[in-house]
Amino acid sequence: MEQETDAMLIVEKGEPGELGKVIPLKQGSLIIGRSYEEHQPDIPFKNLYISKSHAQITYSDGRYVLIDLPTNKHGTDLNGITMIKGMPYILKHDDEISLAKKSVELRFCFESELGKTLDFPVETVSAGLKLPTKPDIVVDAERMEVIFKGKDLRPRLSKQEFDLLSLLHSNRNRAVSKDKIRDWVWHDVGFPAGITDEAIHSLVYRLKKSLGEYGEHIIAVYGCYRFDEEVRE
Repeated sequence: MEQETDAMLIVEKGEPGELGKVIPLKQGSLIIGRSYEEHQPDIPFKNLYISKSHAQITYSDGRYVLIDLPTNKHGTDLNGITMIKGMPYILKHDDEISLAKKSVELRFCFESELGKTLDFPVETVSAGLKLPTKPDIVVDAERMEVIFKGKDLRPRLSKQEFDLLSLLHSNRNRAVSKDKIRDWVWHDVGFPAGITDEAIHSLVYRLKKSLGEYGEHIIAVYGCYRFDEEVRE
């Protein structure tokens, strides 16, 4: 029997869920979609813009992973960014999930985090510290465009550079292993495991160079790579 964890989805919009309804999450895989006749997904909604199998949440290695399923028509956004279909994203506390242009809005939370009392922000300015900065970046998977500060990045990234950025940005603040990079960027190669670490390092170097000042958001950590959403100037 699948055991419940302390993770949950909180419904912020979407019939038949009432505002604030809590959906406890269990181990295993759950399909979010539209109920229709005999088809009843694990987490059902009625909105006609929602596909019958729209998105999937899977418990794996102690983490919950969200996948925008290729079968849906109108896409899934995570924290305001359109997800790449089929790409797994590790969920973290307070992530916002919206289906089909906000036809359904959900918030992913851990009960243990909800019970904590927040600290006031540290007075970094008065302490003489510099505030962390976030890159003003949008990665548009469908148009294969990268937008910085409202402008299209020029020159455009190569296909491999774009795929790598999409993977790292979708998993921002999380370490991504070289094996995942191989499987994602070189998925069309007959034997991606044959891609060397040097080839990955070279691709990361080219991507950082192409991103200019924003390249500093991509760092190497313990044999993995990570896109840090915040860096200190």
